Amino acid sequence: SWEKAGKELSKKKPNLSKATKELEKAVKIYSEFAAAWYLLGEVRVNQKDRTGAIEAFQQSMDADVDYVNPRVSLALIALEDERWEDAVQLSDEALEITPTHVKAHYFSAVANSSLGRIEAAETAALKVLDSHEVEQYPLVHYVLGWILSQRGEFEAAAARYRQFMEIKPEIPLSQRLREQMAGWAEQGLLQEPGT
Repeated sequence: SWEKAGKELSKKKPNLSKATKELEKAVKIYSEFAAAWYLLGEVRVNQKDRTGAIEAFQQSMDADVDYVNPRVSLALIALEDERWEDAVQLSDEALEITPTHVKAHYFSAVANSSLGRIEAAETAALKVLDSHEVEQYPLVHYVLGWILSQRGEFEAAAARYRQFMEIKPEIPLSQRLREQMAGWAEQGLLQEPGT
């Protein structure tokens, strides 16, 4: 069942219902199959079954307390739901298991910045920035810019925001950042307008 699910998911256009059935068979036969529970959770996420996904990720964690992936997936769900404390806790748990897990550091940076925890957000964001995966997480530049702005370092914050906007120029956040930097320039906080 595990192998059948894997084959189905490796197809160009996988049948997610078929994969789900095979993974459900696998975990019914062997309830301690942490990887199967985790994969079932990911498939359910793709099927927009958040409740089922959360349940599968919890089962995966119960089956293997040292398995990092389900915690990271649950942290993402917590971020999407704006449950910042849960996202921080799950990211921290993931980082206790795998201290170099870049995605967990990223989720920690986003959640801690949303909670206004500058030091924790900065520590996590710098881990992402120093990683070889940084290009996968452009929002880290925004987080670092926000941290610098909270410290009154507006020139450095604007430089970070510009880095973010170069990568993601079309999203609404980039427009808000342009407006914010124009406001800083009007207030004399920037030497030159950074739009």
